[in-house]
Amino acid sequence: VDARIEALVTFDLSEQPDGDTDLSSKDITLQSITIPTAIGAVTLPTLKFSKLNLKGRMNDSRLYIEELELGGPSDPLQLKVKGDSGFYFKQGRGASPVVVENFKIKIQLDVSSEMQSSLYFISLLDEFKKNGTQGNSRYLFRVSGRNLQNPDISDLSSF
Repeated sequence: VDARIEALVTFDLSEQPDGDTDLSSKDITLQSITIPTAIGAVTLPTLKFSKLNLKGRMNDSRLYIEELELGGPSDPLQLKVKGDSGFYFKQGRGASPVVVENFKIKIQLDVSSEMQSSLYFISLLDEFKKNGTQGNSRYLFRVSGRNLQNPDISDLSSF
């Protein structure tokens, strides 16, 4: 892992963090995980990626993802993300110490035909499917909203 992180953080969160990061790694393995969603649990198989690149910054309670790339063209799954979101930490006790709001995220997902059969839920994204390359399917879409409970998912013509 090659990382550069510069941040100004107060441990009691009396002030919101500000900073930026530039992180990269090779040969990433994500173990199988089950993610609870509004439409039921989604189980992801173990996934291997040739690389991870993340460039972002946080200031004035906003998180800016300038580049998030997980995987490369030869991987069965490649994810690219750009966008920004309100993102801040609440002080005190509560249901969630992190608040995510007013977000606009662009997503490009390239999935090989063999990986598609492992991701049974991928058909939920079929309306955002574009022509891919080398037998892959490309999904381009935008996720936006005021909160995470009711996001709007819409078509994206280019990343």
